[in-house]
Amino acid sequence: PNRFYDLDALRAVAMLLGIVLHSSVFVRPEAQPLWPVHDSTVADDPTYKLVVETIHGFRMPVFFLLSGFFSALSRNFVPEHALCGFRVSGCGFKASPHRPQQ
Repeated sequence: PNRFYDLDALRAVAMLLGIVLHSSVFVRPEAQPLWPVHDSTVADDPTYKLVVETIHGFRMPVFFLLSGFFSALSRNFVPEHALCGFRVSGCGFKASPHRPQQ
């Protein structure tokens, strides 16, 4: 099968946006009691709120869509009885001796 480089790039962008989102925790006003460092000067900035809410709104749905696409695609190459074991072993766990040839 051919590799989908555009979807790899989309996944990479979503991961990088995840870094931006998670590094912005110290600015959120509701995280102040839980986070030792806080910058309240940026928390009320409408641009900050727009960026964080935009990233938060589409990043995880993109991951779920990509996961579903690649899971559906793998059904063409992996027998149904080995599909679950193949998916689990792809996460680093040895779940099934029926690993497809690559």
